[in-house]
Amino acid sequence: MECSITWDELDVRNGPLWKALVVPPGRYRIKLGPLEVFSTVHSLKLILAINSLAKGTIYLLSSNFEGMEIEDEPDYTTLISSCKAFDGFFLLTFGLPEDFGVTMKRKNGKVVLCCPDDFNVPLPTYSIRKVELSARELGLCMAKAVFDAFGRLDTKVPEGLRDEYLRWRGALQIPGV
Repeated sequence: MECSITWDELDVRNGPLWKALVVPPGRYRIKLGPLEVFSTVHSLKLILAINSLAKGTIYLLSSNFEGMEIEDEPDYTTLISSCKAFDGFFLLTFGLPEDFGVTMKRKNGKVVLCCPDDFNVPLPTYSIRKVELSARELGLCMAKAVFDAFGRLDTKVPEGLRDEYLRWRGALQIPGV
């Protein structure tokens, strides 16, 4: 299984870390096994994308994942409704506009991922794609993607954001890796 977050251009903007590092549309790919998040329409807030992957990794590898589940996220009602993920799910937002995330629902060692089948539209059409995978295997795969992203990003963070970046990075703790 392959998981990754890659980008080939990074815009540095004013503001806090989560808003300052933005990847333009068409310049990134997020791979979660057979699912790929790529858009020529939507830019990606890189810190939010990595944070989302890290929190999703924790959800997949934790033995107490029920305590982490998001029960209701009103901004994502179209995605939640289309994926029929009304309770007991975790949402990977990736810093993309609302309704362009990926829901994850764990059960019996498996996880069902659900997302729009096309990220290249301004508004979701809500034709969806679902895939079932091993929760542990995907969690370990996503953990590797997070660490690889850190390795790529470490040298790209501007000096003015370095302290905030290091505090944020140090606060993320991924179990089982």
